[in-house]
Amino acid sequence: MGDSQADEIVPAYNYQTNIDMLLQDISLTETRHIQYEIDHLEHLAFELDDAFRIPLIGYRVGYDPILGLLPVAGDTISLLPSLYILYKSYRLDVSNRGIALMSMNVLTDYLCGVIPAYGLVVDPIWKANQYNIQILKKEQSGERVGLPEFGKTIGVAVLPVIIALLLLIAAGLFFYWQVNVLF
Repeated sequence: MGDSQADEIVPAYNYQTNIDMLLQDISLTETRHIQYEIDHLEHLAFELDDAFRIPLIGYRVGYDPILGLLPVAGDTISLLPSLYILYKSYRLDVSNRGIALMSMNVLTDYLCGVIPAYGLVVDPIWKANQYNIQILKKEQSGERVGLPEFGKTIGVAVLPVIIALLLLIAAGLFFYWQVNVLF
């Protein structure tokens, strides 16, 4: 029994330590992936809303208002990347309230953009994608997005849209009435 190898004490393999290290690596990798996704979405929002600086006045516009120069089709094309930001935000576990606010931003941007003349004015000002990235970042940091800040921003854009739609409906009804009276 004088075997020197048998008398050696072999330390037990600590499975829990290795599992904890593996979970930390997974958590770190997931955090990096989430940050990469947010950075990607932030860059997309920048391109849509702030890509170019207007000389002399310094105001920034992006591809969204430029595409908005094409009636309806341009706004519909610029709607697709906005919906992508919305979808990715949903995948990044933004709360239902945050998704609802982001959806309203996108909807407001689209509805304002498709109204002739009104869209040309509002599109460069209403930066829905930038607002949505702010909501995404607040949600990721654990802050709860509240309705009061949403009400201030959305009310400024939605009320004129509702008024413009009512005026369009009234004009359409008037035109329809005139056509029927004349013919």
